[in-house]
Amino acid sequence: MSTLPGARLYHDGQLSGRREHVPVFLGRAQAEPVDAELRAFYAWLLPRAAALRGTWRLLDLPAPLVGWAWDDDEVVVNLSDAPAGGLGPWGYRVP
Repeated sequence: MSTLPGARLYHDGQLSGRREHVPVFLGRAQAEPVDAELRAFYAWLLPRAAALRGTWRLLDLPAPLVGWAWDDDEVVVNLSDAPAGGLGPWGYRVP
């Protein structure tokens, strides 16, 4: 969702590696260990997502792959539990 057009919404603590979403009306959270791998992922993702510019378009990919592109960047997601690949519309193979 960070690479799609529109508002980018994150729950309190998500960027620092917390997985549990705490409803706003609750106002407190249980102690939860920080997920260092998740925190590192957001540290990698956010600068790249913020740099996306231009026109967004949906890519035509074989199932179970779904993808979209901005002017200079593409995002491809495998929606299955198994490895998948195919030939992308831009002419190179998606692993």
